[in-house]
Amino acid sequence: MAFVALVVYTASSGDKKWFTASSSDAQSNGIENDIRESPFAVDCALFLKSSSDLAVLPAENHNVHVVQAEHPFDMSLHDTEREVISRSINQEGCFECLILNSLLNALKKSPDASLIDIGGNIGMYSLYAASYGHNVITFEPMKMNQEKICQSILSNVHFQDRITLIGAATSNSSASKYVDLNTKGFKRAVPKKGDLNYGSGIVQEIQSENNAPPPGDRGVHYAHSLTIDSLQGTKHLPQPGSHIVLKVDVEGSECKALLGSLNYLSMVKIDYAAIELGYVRMQECHKDGGALEKIFDLFTSNGLELYLFDKKEWKKVDPVNWIPWARVTGFFDIAWSKGIPNIIL
Repeated sequence: MAFVALVVYTASSGDKKWFTASSSDAQSNGIENDIRESPFAVDCALFLKSSSDLAVLPAENHNVHVVQAEHPFDMSLHDTEREVISRSINQEGCFECLILNSLLNALKKSPDASLIDIGGNIGMYSLYAASYGHNVITFEPMKMNQEKICQSILSNVHFQDRITLIGAATSNSSASKYVDLNTKGFKRAVPKKGDLNYGSGIVQEIQSENNAPPPGDRGVHYAHSLTIDSLQGTKHLPQPGSHIVLKVDVEGSECKALLGSLNYLSMVKIDYAAIELGYVRMQECHKDGGALEKIFDLFTSNGLELYLFDKKEWKKVDPVNWIPWARVTGFFDIAWSKGIPNIIL
């Protein structure tokens, strides 16, 4: 899955966008229309060459050789003392390892499947999938996490051909092209005071006049937003009829991300899906014109059953009568699977 990125400068700030131009960018910059559907694919070598002076990034790099993986690989991490995801990967080779194992077992059963990783963070799922030889498309809007993904991609042979990084947030609407990046969530869901969780950033749609970029730096203060459906016909998404495994963890925007991909997902074969949800999120999705039911119907039409991860094991639950099991927990992980997911690699 190789990609070519185009460097575009905004007239107002000189902000470098390391991604392929969108339709509006193409027209305004005189680019041929035949790339108008291309995504914001990050050129990692070019991106890293120009990101070393970012004030939001720690001065030192934390790298680890993930020997716990069946096919070991190198991975770039955030501060392994304070950042909870990086600390766990540094110590154990993974974060929320049983959830990861279940997805990897699904990939093993589907050797031709591609992983669509919505909410890539620093790329743990994407890198593991690539180490098994799978093609991956990763959506991650935050520049500080993009940097880590790019460092990892360039540190491993063949990963540049397997992983496509899209530097944008996913949504259900093409009307709003930008989202605000709220990093206050970095202090949520941490075991002790002083810890950080760089997987807890929250995005909120921004309505901008004439689709002008918001103030600040792209990837730091705001990000581009797109629907996965809008990427159909590009070389990055698996073609219709392809087998895919799906992972969605975007801190409350899961429903919007999936709604914006329903058309595309209806044309591929979904072999497994891992999604983080919560009762409030499901209620909001249900109230949005029955969006939750539309999403669940898509998975059941692929012959998948719904499982809830509870007390370190998967339990089959009812996707129709979901209130009893969803309301008794906070945030939780679910899996759509053909049979109970296997947590042991």
